[in-house]
Amino acid sequence: MCQTKNKTKKLPKCPTKETDNGKFVDLDNTLDDVAKALVKADLVIILDESDYKKWDEFVEAWADNEKWPLVVRSSTLSNSKDRGKRETEVDRRKIIFKDNTPAHQMFVNAYKKKDVPTNYEDALKGSLVSSKKWYVAHVEPVIQGKQTKITERKLEDIKGIHTRLLKPSNIILIPLEYKGLGEVPGFLDKIKTQYEASIAESKKRKLEDRASIPDCLNRAKIIINPNI
Repeated sequence: MCQTKNKTKKLPKCPTKETDNGKFVDLDNTLDDVAKALVKADLVIILDESDYKKWDEFVEAWADNEKWPLVVRSSTLSNSKDRGKRETEVDRRKIIFKDNTPAHQMFVNAYKKKDVPTNYEDALKGSLVSSKKWYVAHVEPVIQGKQTKITERKLEDIKGIHTRLLKPSNIILIPLEYKGLGEVPGFLDKIKTQYEASIAESKKRKLEDRASIPDCLNRAKIIINPNI
């Protein structure tokens, strides 16, 4: 009896927008609808320029102050041997490693319209938005280019990482339950577009109580409906 050899099943290469853009049209349209649904349900928080401007300027001044350490996420440590470190130096500038907590604190400070402090230590105080079931999503990726060791990066590059991590204008809050959407390329830009459109349609936007970040669970529940 003749036996045939089993052919090895190969994993197909995933299409990309560059190679097969047509396959992504419906998906992109659906993401537009999801972004619109989130904004319509009041399930995103984006700061106005009047809220974030002075805190953005504080973060930029912090980056330029050689006496203050730059802050980067510990996840930027690509070398496993470096993980667990709390600080290092690049060109005699101190670099401290943190989780995403400082980004939470900067956003909350701006949201509550707090005055900027005279030192960086006071800026690194405050609550986490995750306690209110929100997720900090960065519009412009904090890390850009090839993932390399912090100590192998130029100081100006590290300053960029610091500012993109901490500037409130680069942060959008989305529901913690949908945090994965924050990692979808271009999705946060879609949220900003939908948000700006909703502001244009309604000039009298309701001003919220700035005493504290509202609990996400207390906001309107959302059912993702592609027909919205």
